[in-house]
Amino acid sequence: MATTKRTTGLLGQPTLLRFGLFEITFFVAYRFGMSFTQSLASPLWFPDAVLLCVLLGSRSGVWWIYILGTLPIRLFLVVPADTPFWFLVACFVNDSLKALLSAWLLGRITRHGSWFDDLGQFARYFLVAVIVSPGLSAVAGATSRIYRGDEFGGAWIHWFLGDALAALILTPFLVSLSVE
Repeated sequence: MATTKRTTGLLGQPTLLRFGLFEITFFVAYRFGMSFTQSLASPLWFPDAVLLCVLLGSRSGVWWIYILGTLPIRLFLVVPADTPFWFLVACFVNDSLKALLSAWLLGRITRHGSWFDDLGQFARYFLVAVIVSPGLSAVAGATSRIYRGDEFGGAWIHWFLGDALAALILTPFLVSLSVE
């Protein structure tokens, strides 16, 4: 008789339960992030930390499920009335690509959770998830904000800091909660 090994950490939960927990957590994070005004952006973009955490703890073959799972939340829930649909789609694509890039690069570097085991691993995590991915994402985000009447430089700084601080503060916390 074959036995299957079951783990007890959040990342070891059955797929449907894990996806449901992700959706609830992402919704709460997105709702909180969107509670700030357009002129005063969220200082930490919580949804990015939730998405990156789940991607880091998942096989790359199922990442698409989590990416698509964020789409209805981002397009149809907690959306300010004056937000153009194209902007919502652009933000979805931008944030998804940022999370995928970070997870892919970090997954190639080392095993899940070990980014916080020593200074060298954390430096790699910091470079990828706190500097490179948010920096690239901020360029695309600030470019899209220009079409909404914002200045590129100010939009880039807000976008970068919200993403970088979430990756620096929230993602390590969430990963530590999800690892046994």
